[in-house]
Amino acid sequence: MYHLDFLRRAALEIVTSDPDFANHTQRDLDQYVLATGSNHARAPHEVTRDLLYVYSANLLNAGGLGVNMHCFASMVCGVLAPQIENNQIARVNSLPDLAAQCLAHLEHTGAHLLAVGDDTRYRLQLSALANGLQQPPYSPLQRHLASVVGFIDLLHNNGYEGQADVYHRSFKTDEARSNPGLTIVQRLDEILPLKGIGIATGLNFIKDSQSSGFAGADLQDLAQEPIAWAVKPDMHVLRLMLLVSGRFEQTGLPFDELVHRPQNLVAQEYRDLAPGADLFANPVLPPNLRPAKRGLWTCVGDAQTWAAAHGAPPLEVDRLLYLIGSGRYIDGRELWPRNQQQRYMIFAQALTTACCRR
Repeated sequence: MYHLDFLRRAALEIVTSDPDFANHTQRDLDQYVLATGSNHARAPHEVTRDLLYVYSANLLNAGGLGVNMHCFASMVCGVLAPQIENNQIARVNSLPDLAAQCLAHLEHTGAHLLAVGDDTRYRLQLSALANGLQQPPYSPLQRHLASVVGFIDLLHNNGYEGQADVYHRSFKTDEARSNPGLTIVQRLDEILPLKGIGIATGLNFIKDSQSSGFAGADLQDLAQEPIAWAVKPDMHVLRLMLLVSGRFEQTGLPFDELVHRPQNLVAQEYRDLAPGADLFANPVLPPNLRPAKRGLWTCVGDAQTWAAAHGAPPLEVDRLLYLIGSGRYIDGRELWPRNQQQRYMIFAQALTTACCRR
C-alpha cells in the first residue's frame, strides 16, 4: 500500500526547492491544502454574495477565450448584491432582465469584462440578450448568465432558502458525513444540469465554495467531512493518479509521454485499464455508480480510496497532486526552478522508492 507520506515528501521537496519557500514544512503544506477558494470571495460557505461570486467565476475557470472570470463574477455580484437581503438572494425575474442590469452596471461603473482589451462584442451580446434575442451557442454570456439564474433557482428550489449558510449546512449533517463520497455525488448531481457545469467544474465549485468553512481546522480532522471528498479530476490529477494506480505502466508508453499527455487520452486510459495496484481494486466510490465519464469518476474514486486508506481527507491528495503538476503554490505563486517534467520525475521517483519499501 502506497502511504501518503511519499506524496507529501515529493510535494515538500518541490516547494522547498524554491528559495522563497526553503523553510516551509509539512504544516505549511497543510495550510496550503486548506487554503482553496477565492481571494475575491473569502467566505462563500456562509456569505451568499461570496457563494455567487465563486459560482460565477468557476464557470470560466478553465481559461482560454472569453470574458475574464473575475471581471464576469464582479459584474454579476455587482448586480445581484442589492438583491440580497438577510443573506438571502432574491430570484431573478428573467434572463433578459439580468442581462439588462449587467449592461447598465458596466456602463455606470466603467467596469470591463476583459482585464485587457476591447470587450465591445461581449457588451453587444448583453444588449442582444436584454432585448430578448436568442444568441448562437458559441456566445458565452448567454450560457453563463443562464447558469447563474439556474443556480439561484436551485438555492430556492432544493431547500436551501436562497442562502449560502443553509447550503453549507447540507454538507455537515450526520447523514451526509456517514457516506461522504456519496454525499459529494449527490451535491454534484444537483448542479450538473446547469449550463457550464461538468464533473471537473462541478467538483471544483463544491471544493472552492465550501472549503472556507475549514478555516483554523486541523487537516487530519477532516477525513469524514464530505466537502473534503470533492476531488477534481483535472489534467494533473488524472496523469499522476494514472501512475499511482498502476495503469500507466500498462500503456507501454515512456514516462516522458505522461508529462504532456492530453487530458482526454488519459481519461480514456483511466476508463479502459484495470488498476495495477491492489489498493484500488475496491474503491470507496464504485465505478459503476456513474457509467458516464467513467474515466473521470474512476480517478475520483481512486483518489478518495487512497486518502481513506490512511485516514486522510481526499482534498489533500487533490491539492498536492495539483501542486506537483502545476507548480503553483500559495496564492497561485509559480514555484521555480523545477519545471513540469522535473516535478513529475520527483513524484515518480518518490513512488518508486515507496514501491521498493513495501
